Amino acid sequence: VEMVRDHLTTSISYDKFLQSLLLRGKPCEGNGLSKLEMADILMKDIRLEKEMLGEEGQQELCDMECEILDLIERKKTKMANFLRLKFQEKWSPLSTEQKQRAIVEEQRKVAERRSNCNKQNEDYEKWIAHTTITRHTPITEHRGLVAGS
Repeated sequence: VEMVRDHLTTSISYDKFLQSLLLRGKPCEGNGLSKLEMADILMKDIRLEKEMLGEEGQQELCDMECEILDLIERKKTKMANFLRLKFQEKWSPLSTEQKQRAIVEEQRKVAERRSNCNKQNEDYEKWIAHTTITRHTPITEHRGLVAGS
């Protein structure tokens, strides 16, 4: 895993990661993201593409992205902008799905935190009740102790 990660981060430029994320509607300029963080975001996007569009649909987006990068290098901005619009049209439903999934995941995390907090409160209340009982009962009532010893 580390070898693949090292290969990806050294062979792909920061600008290519940035362009890929910007195409997918991720506002990452000026956020100070590392190449590794950008690769992680991009990986999640590509998994979603494969899940929702299948291998062929994801490959089509990949081909469009490569063509856009090529057109930008050759200074053909009008055609690159046209392909960007086509790419964004195809990515729009994916973006909506991704946002819905993020909302559901956030709600799940909030519910989990509440559950953990409630359990901690219950455990604390039990502990308080137990310590209160043990403080107020004479030592001779505890098991294993002989009265008057």
